Amino acid sequence: MAKKAEYIVIDGCIQEGKEVFLPGQPYSPPTAEIRDDLVGRKVIAVITDPAAQAAVRAANAADEDKGGTGDDLLQQGGGS
Repeated sequence: MAKKAEYIVIDGCIQEGKEVFLPGQPYSPPTAEIRDDLVGRKVIAVITDPAAQAAVRAANAADEDKGGTGDDLLQQGGGS
């Protein structure tokens, strides 16, 4: 079972191998050092952070504009 993501991408994107995490998607940093760096640069935020919630709402709105359900983004990411 995959670990539940505790962070949301809020700015830019993150690439891990072939997987890309876009703003509004859940993300689980592989190490504490990477987590601290990304949090410090405000690339990711804790899921409960208002900036993270705003990124999710913006991503869902963009997805709905393209004809998606809005839930697609939350089901895609999450890190392995």
